[in-house]
Amino acid sequence: MKALSLTFMISLCFTTLAVNTPPVLNTANTILNQSLCSNDDSEVQLFTPFELTDVDGDEITIISMTSSNQSVIPDASLYAGMSGPSGLLNSYLYSQSGTTISGTCVITLEVTDGTDIVFITLPTVTVNETPVITVVSNPKICTIEGTVDLNQFVSPQGGEFGYDGITYENGFFNPEQEGYDPGDEAYVSYSYQQNGCGASDGLYIKIFESPTINIATTPTSCGAATGTAVANISGGAPTLSQSWSNGITGTSNISNLASGQYMYYHVDTNHCSTTAAFSITPTGVSINETVTNVVCHSQANGAITITQTGLTTPVSYIWSSGHTGTAVSGLPAGTYTVYATDANNCAISKTISVTQPTKLDFNTSIITYPTCGLSDGGVEVNNISGGVSPYTTTWSNGTTGDINSNVGFGVYSATVKDANNCIMAKPVYLSENGGANISGDVISASCGGNDGKIITDVWTWGPDPIQSISWSNGATTEDLLNVPAANYVCTAIVANTGCKALKGWNIPNVKPLRQDICVVTVDSITTTNLVVWEKVQPVGIAYYNIYRETSTQGEYILIDTVNADNISIFNDVIASPIERSWSYKLSAVNGCNVEGPLSLAHRTIHLDLIDNNGTNVTVNWNAYQGTTFAEYIVWRFTDADGWEEAGTVSNTTLTFNDGVPFSTPGLDYMIEFELTNYCSAEKAQDFNTVRSNRERGQFSTGQGTGNSSNSVTKSYLNSIQLYPNPTTDKLTFVQEGNEQVTYNILSLSGQLMQTNQSNLTNTVLDLSSLNAGVYLVELKMNDTKITKRVIKL
Repeated sequence: MKALSLTFMISLCFTTLAVNTPPVLNTANTILNQSLCSNDDSEVQLFTPFELTDVDGDEITIISMTSSNQSVIPDASLYAGMSGPSGLLNSYLYSQSGTTISGTCVITLEVTDGTDIVFITLPTVTVNETPVITVVSNPKICTIEGTVDLNQFVSPQGGEFGYDGITYENGFFNPEQEGYDPGDEAYVSYSYQQNGCGASDGLYIKIFESPTINIATTPTSCGAATGTAVANISGGAPTLSQSWSNGITGTSNISNLASGQYMYYHVDTNHCSTTAAFSITPTGVSINETVTNVVCHSQANGAITITQTGLTTPVSYIWSSGHTGTAVSGLPAGTYTVYATDANNCAISKTISVTQPTKLDFNTSIITYPTCGLSDGGVEVNNISGGVSPYTTTWSNGTTGDINSNVGFGVYSATVKDANNCIMAKPVYLSENGGANISGDVISASCGGNDGKIITDVWTWGPDPIQSISWSNGATTEDLLNVPAANYVCTAIVANTGCKALKGWNIPNVKPLRQDICVVTVDSITTTNLVVWEKVQPVGIAYYNIYRETSTQGEYILIDTVNADNISIFNDVIASPIERSWSYKLSAVNGCNVEGPLSLAHRTIHLDLIDNNGTNVTVNWNAYQGTTFAEYIVWRFTDADGWEEAGTVSNTTLTFNDGVPFSTPGLDYMIEFELTNYCSAEKAQDFNTVRSNRERGQFSTGQGTGNSSNSVTKSYLNSIQLYPNPTTDKLTFVQEGNEQVTYNILSLSGQLMQTNQSNLTNTVLDLSSLNAGVYLVELKMNDTKITKRVIKL
């Protein structure tokens, strides 16, 4: 029997199941528009672009797009390319109805690749709030105001003002300097940026002529009141109101005046306010002056020497600048008033002007660009102005005269000198013909920081590219980044030709922010003007400059400084609030000695009383300038009732009739108003009101406390005496105990000139090496310090 052989074959079949990969967002190629702003109803790009990818290469299709915030971006507004073949969808995403409302939203894409449906969330979209600008309708500027701050006419403040390519830095605008005449209308554009969103508007400013006022006076006798004053008004519009600092209103002439300082206030129908300061002098008494004017613009080398006749010795002299004595020096140009009082208390004052030449200036221009590699170019100086002629010009390459010929590529500095040896120097950057064109924008550096920038645009006139770029500090990049404040020169060389070009810029330090005054009020205890401010920029400020208006309206001179770590109050012990009102400005200076813009002016309230035949009293005062408020409060004092509120009037009313006899025992008055927003001087009390002088207050020039703090340490420092003041060499300090005190002598700009530590009862400093002038004396104990002043003769 045969065996049957069988062969079985088993066939196995393997099937591979494909796994689908859904589309994903490629974040590297998804760019969110971060400059979205509200109030934009035009079509805007939200993503530029967004990108979806599919590793399987499947076609990508967007089924729907959904916004998480329909108020910010509604679904119906979304628009994009809805499909992409071969595994790639790269598209811009738009909001067709714009971005009218600020806020955030998240956009979700419903996406399919034909197999799966996924939901892809895009980065959060932020629409920033576009600032809303409001401007004063038809604002006015009166010619007497000079340079004005345009920020007072707009809200929010701090944007950029300009017109026709001209920028008015910090909003300062002077109609006369810009070529406007009275009667003209000036248009100024205003733009403001906030979180990358900008808005703009415009100001139509009417320029009015201010009247000119001259005061004619007759003298009086010492101890008598027989002087007169007449205001002669010319120009401007008709008179709307007029008043005098002795309380008389509604007339252009007054009489029965004692010797002293007075102020006349005038407002015309265009609401141009003009003031005129004047003095009534006693008969038989005079002051004669010899003036040395400032040699060069902005220097401080003026001097005044005076002599008097008719006063009984000893005579004390104090100047509006804080100096004492009959000779003052180191003065910048300006108007100075000296007050002289003799042994019989007969007083006279005189206002004296120190002048200066106008600023020396000139232009430079390129006559001919030199041929590459040759010295056949030319540069020149033209349009020299200011200073005192004749002028001489010298160049850094030794050439003299206005024209510098046969020069090649390089920097040439032109120096112009006037007859007073005042100099002005400017560089000329001379590129070769056929060299590159270099332009740039400068970004200022913070004080002490390395964050300055020059963003340049370098391009050639022909087909040859730029071969190399180099900077004077060694950098080789097109843009100069992260450098300190300094002068920098960029040189560019064109390939193939080798022609060179150069351009220079100065990176300045960032100026401090404008430090505004909070209030100027009269201290009821010391009868002195207190200038109070809240520190806008508490970090990086070295000191504050205090400016007071002179007897010339609109002219402010530096009268003192306050160190930044001191209390933010200045106590003026020179200007008497009893005689008239005073106007102040303030600025901040940083550690790099860069001064910020001056604040808006604040003018004090000065009141005076009119005795209406003994039956009642009229209280008159001038308007406070510098802040807004609702009403004036009139306070009355009598021996019987003390201080009590006599009444209130609107902020436009400057008079109050009170039915109290002038002979009432102790009768006195004070004007006050409450601030809308309180201000606080650091390390001191809060200020919530502004006060006038008191009619019966007493002021003694130079005798203010200089301090509103009641701390024990400050009281001790205030008790330290120094003498003699003025001094020619030695300055002696006398303290009551034996505390360790630091004595610092500083210049008015804050520079440390001398320092000494001592616990002796008598400490002597030798100032003989210092130049004549006013110096600050800083007394410091522990963490407390005060500042006084000393005159070095």
